[in-house]
Amino acid sequence: MDYLLKHGSDDSIRSLRAHSLEIQQLTHFHFIDEHKDVGQASKQHPNYLKITKLFFSVRSKVKQVLELIHDDSKLREERDKAKKNRGKYQGYGSDTPGAFRGGTTVIPNYLLV
Repeated sequence: MDYLLKHGSDDSIRSLRAHSLEIQQLTHFHFIDEHKDVGQASKQHPNYLKITKLFFSVRSKVKQVLELIHDDSKLREERDKAKKNRGKYQGYGSDTPGAFRGGTTVIPNYLLV
């Protein structure tokens, strides 16, 4: 949702806004482990730290998303920031011209002419 708000189309933003009540329900996120609600896991639970971290990350991310959904100026600012950084973090995939494959460099055909 965060990615769609920052990089998605206007339609994706409208859709997220239309579903903001459903998204808001995630602020009360619960985790079921072996048919037991461990949302209020005791410190003796074997996965206590993992569960606590999961709850915190889901609930905090939802709060950030809802803040962007309801604050046009902050959303615009985040979208502008994402747009500026879009070309900054490009990686190399297997189909990238000049990418290494099997220890050799693949030279695109248009460079061989």
